[in-house]
Amino acid sequence: MQTGAALGVAIVTTVAVSRSQHYLAADNGANPLAALTQGCQSAFLACAVLAGIGLALAFLLPGRPRKPAHELPEPDPAADAAAAGDVVIRSGTK
Repeated sequence: MQTGAALGVAIVTTVAVSRSQHYLAADNGANPLAALTQGCQSAFLACAVLAGIGLALAFLLPGRPRKPAHELPEPDPAADAAAAGDVVIRSGTK
């Protein structure tokens, strides 16, 4: 999750800085605050596009198939107790 957030911040920052620089380069007498606004608007648009792509992928990609309850193995209390390190006492009857 942290990697995705870091990647998203890097993409949005790159879009904002790049758009601001292009705006300033295209208009020599441009107000720097207007350029910053253009960059932030472009970054917001990039966020919306990335969110839309993520939403589409979440709906279109299939999840892992779930096993029905009747196919799940029956729990074994003796194995669970042994795995927990408890002492298992079994009776001599079969």
